[in-house]
Amino acid sequence: MIWVRRIIALPFIILAFITFQVGVLAQQTASNLISASFYLETLADSNAYSFLLTDLPTTALKDVRKANSNPIIEQSGLSDETIVNSINTIVPPDWLQCWIKIFIQFKSLTVKIFSGGSGMNLMEKNGIGLVLNMVRILKAQKFLMLAHIILKSTIRIIKETMFWRWVI
Repeated sequence: MIWVRRIIALPFIILAFITFQVGVLAQQTASNLISASFYLETLADSNAYSFLLTDLPTTALKDVRKANSNPIIEQSGLSDETIVNSINTIVPPDWLQCWIKIFIQFKSLTVKIFSGGSGMNLMEKNGIGLVLNMVRILKAQKFLMLAHIILKSTIRIIKETMFWRWVI
């Protein structure tokens, strides 16, 4: 009788082992998908930044030239390499990589904070400097917005005063 119970218990033991393995795999996958370093390493390994700034514009320009859909590009007389080089000069791959890294890490931090985590894991891994840089960037944007509003109102006042001086 004991052998019958052991034979019946064997499939349940195998099922429990498989369930445990699937649970561990699901937890590792979820932790990878939440971590910012996973996305940053994947983007760096796949060479996505140079693809966005060299291969993609080159292909798009070739498609536009084949379709003759944009006469401005054809009339400019610029080659595809010249246009792509100017794009790379305006937006260097290092700059793009830096800002995408900041964006992904900031989004990862907000996901951890709003999902019930403290968010300290990201700060411990990457240092408090990233968060402080984000605070500085947000403060600088606020300052620039205020400066823009003040400048617009000052220019409006100057225009109004100059207009009345010329009328009188």
